[in-house]
Amino acid sequence: MTITVESLREPTQLGVRIVGRELLGRLREKSEHVGAEDQPDALHDFRVAVRRLRSWVRAFDDDLSATVRPKAQRRLKRIADATRASRDFEVHIDWLERFARSRKGRYREATEWLLDRTRDRKARADLELQEMLNENLERTTAQLTQGLSHYIVSVDEPSDTFAVALATLIREHAEAARRATARIASIGDRNEAHEARISAKRLRYLLEPLSDANVEAKPLVERLAKLQDDLGALHDAQIFGSEIAGLLAKELRSTRRSPGRTNRDDEGGAASAIDRADALRAISHRLHRDEVAGFKRLKESWLDANVDSLWRDAEAIADRLENRPRSSQKSNGVPG
Repeated sequence: MTITVESLREPTQLGVRIVGRELLGRLREKSEHVGAEDQPDALHDFRVAVRRLRSWVRAFDDDLSATVRPKAQRRLKRIADATRASRDFEVHIDWLERFARSRKGRYREATEWLLDRTRDRKARADLELQEMLNENLERTTAQLTQGLSHYIVSVDEPSDTFAVALATLIREHAEAARRATARIASIGDRNEAHEARISAKRLRYLLEPLSDANVEAKPLVERLAKLQDDLGALHDAQIFGSEIAGLLAKELRSTRRSPGRTNRDDEGGAASAIDRADALRAISHRLHRDEVAGFKRLKESWLDANVDSLWRDAEAIADRLENRPRSSQKSNGVPG
């Protein structure tokens, strides 16, 4: 996924489609491995491919609207949304397995109950995702292939170069990320942190194809990925913590109603409701510690000092792109 020095001089309509087609090709490639038992990272890789393509199409919506149909974009959004549940359960399973190992047998039965429950939910989510892909993926990729294979040239409205269009979007995305990050003041600002993560991710996806374009984008991409990871770790702890809090409240209600009840009959396990409540309380405490540590890391690494340099670096890249020479040649289609 690369933008070359030469393609930066091309009309925006051409450049954006060349990158879009490469992103679409990667999505197709990654989709072939979703659900494969011998490829544990397949879902993550497919999810990233979907989101990179969707972010690119969203960013250049004005330049693509004449040929990329809104239905294709809506289907792409549905596919992206469908990957979320499976990915979240995957993260939760990994976290619970690490928690179980750290406890060395304590809460074993209750933790196994929660793991079995989460694995069942992931299996259902995986099935729903596969059904979604079977129904929508081929049609979506076909429509996107068609929309990205050609564009309309207006003699009266000459296009900016791809470099100029990218510079404009980089500034817009950097400003959106700056505003979102500036709104994070405390650990309770969950929505603000979530918005900042999405904004940083969109800016990163816009910059990633520039790694070979001689504008020194790679260091900024790597730093944005680290910011995104730190915000993502905080978000995961908060989301899973909220789910565990809900389960704990349910188990405490069960304990009050039937103090000696086990879940052997209703959910196939041997842990009592009291055992499960104790385990859920310990898990909730650990997740809260993760959340506090995640916010501390975010504050020290980014919010207190380092984050403003990201937006300055983005502005510098935009400046370098705008100073590129323009091509005197015009293209009227997307090559091969």
